[in-house]
Amino acid sequence: MRQRKVTIRIDAKLFKEATAILGERGVDLEAYLGLHVRALARSKQLLTLRDKFTFGKYGGELVENVVRGDPRYMSWALANVTWTRFGPDVMALADELDGGIEP
Repeated sequence: MRQRKVTIRIDAKLFKEATAILGERGVDLEAYLGLHVRALARSKQLLTLRDKFTFGKYGGELVENVVRGDPRYMSWALANVTWTRFGPDVMALADELDGGIEP
């Protein structure tokens, strides 16, 4: 597996507090952050109305515009796309406009 170096900017006071707390528990902060960043990278993306699609024929388009303009595509996405989830705001708008979209 190829490893990438990631830089995270964190407030100095927060870093000091986190290092102290984790150090008391015998945890190495760099290893701890590395583990959690990898887990975050593997988690499913959550798209809200203000996000843009990162895939498919609507890649780059606002999710809200797609929900409003092509609810059939949203039904397809819910049934077929496994690498992302849609937020509650997306589902609420779909319900409001269309009586819901079926996953």
